[in-house]
Amino acid sequence: MLIHSTLEIGIGSWIPTYAIKAGITSIERSGIYSMLFWLPNCIFRLIWIYIPLDFHSKLKLIVYSLAGSTTILLLLQSFDLYQAVCIFGPLTTGILLSNLYVFILAIPTQNGYQFTGSNSANLVMANSLG
Repeated sequence: MLIHSTLEIGIGSWIPTYAIKAGITSIERSGIYSMLFWLPNCIFRLIWIYIPLDFHSKLKLIVYSLAGSTTILLLLQSFDLYQAVCIFGPLTTGILLSNLYVFILAIPTQNGYQFTGSNSANLVMANSLG
């Protein structure tokens, strides 16, 4: 849970700084790039619920998509297309990382363990504390 919380907060906070340092935007407008991460993250947490795939198929889809989007981002950056990196990066990571919280909650039940209410509450509290 610590890695998940740190990853979300790190990306959501880092991308505006990257946009400023790359000379793409000003300090006043840099929050737009943070919004490009958090908005799809919130929306796709609801959408992922209705995608009719089992646990392992969704996990493979997310891991392969993250690998593909990382490759595309590295190519864009190598061609000095920083504006595209600042738009495509937060959108794809927001979409693909939005489902990890649900996966973390589902791992015990997928492996045959009893997941009680107190265990679930501890897991949710651990995520909120980071």
